[in-house]
Amino acid sequence: MIGVLPIESHENFIAGNDMIHMVSVESYTQGIKVDEQRLKIMEGAKRIVAVSPHPEDMELVAGGFLAAMAKNGSSIKLVVVSDGRKGSKTLGETELAQIRRKEQGDAARILGVGNLQFLGFEDTRVPEAGEPMGPIISEIRGFTPDLVVTVDPYLPYESHPDHVYTGKAVLQAVLLHDYPHIGGGVIKGPAPPVALAATAKPNVVINIDNFIEDKMAALRCHGSQFSEESTLNFVRAVYSAVGRGIGCSYAEPFKLLYQHELHLNIFADS
Repeated sequence: MIGVLPIESHENFIAGNDMIHMVSVESYTQGIKVDEQRLKIMEGAKRIVAVSPHPEDMELVAGGFLAAMAKNGSSIKLVVVSDGRKGSKTLGETELAQIRRKEQGDAARILGVGNLQFLGFEDTRVPEAGEPMGPIISEIRGFTPDLVVTVDPYLPYESHPDHVYTGKAVLQAVLLHDYPHIGGGVIKGPAPPVALAATAKPNVVINIDNFIEDKMAALRCHGSQFSEESTLNFVRAVYSAVGRGIGCSYAEPFKLLYQHELHLNIFADS
């Protein structure tokens, strides 16, 4: 869904995006400079909160990573911000919201994520970041993660309000984590770093060779959004291209930022 012109599903967005050329993919992967210390932080995370704008977003951008971490014994909580009710041209909103909640539960089980929370904001109407930041900061404080994962709200040309406001709300929650008069929940540990998926300037790339099939199986659970195998083949090709950039078959890119980098950071693009 984009604005008031709902897209049937991610199929129309992804499969119809034929103008993406391999030269662009190669340029993207060649520009990645992996920060080994940040890579170790992601691979060593024991407690992870993943915050998804809609059902299916985390599977799409970080499903391989989450499956790998769950397999390695990490505890993961998936927080879904909006209900996805606008994502069809044929199904009614109430029916679709129910379908997508079930799809998300099925997908989470495939990834090994047993802790699932729906915040229930209306699809395409996630408020500006200050409002969703409240429940998100409570979820983060309550779970005490050593890593938070969400979408990059600063992806160039990102126009979906749910993605922009979810990403910004998570960044605000991490930045303000240590201040007890802001938001709810009890502060039990330090502010975690945040890994932004679907980012234009990654500094970490995660090898998901052993978990690409889990990622794809989880995406297949979202049948209301991914009904065509050609769409899933395109998704596979994208993460294959990223993988080739670091010498493996499949990989997912992230931009990992520490709390102190989220305010007055004049070196943000470096």
